[in-house]
Amino acid sequence: MSAAPKTPFTERWPELFEGLSDRQASATVRALAVTWADGGDEPGYEDVKALTDVSRGTWSHEDYWEWARERARELTAER
Repeated sequence: MSAAPKTPFTERWPELFEGLSDRQASATVRALAVTWADGGDEPGYEDVKALTDVSRGTWSHEDYWEWARERARELTAER
């Protein structure tokens, strides 16, 4: 696994970052990088969408944690 995505998330899925301020987009990218650096798999579309939804305010932190718990259950069941 490489230390950085081949294409920045903001370029790979620009539609997910639409409407975010530079500060919000930067914070989201940092959060994704920290998660990935901690040994997780490279964040995919759904992971990026979930965090940009929180940054945008369309999801609460509680919504995100509920999604994250369900996602973890799904990933655990796949392995």
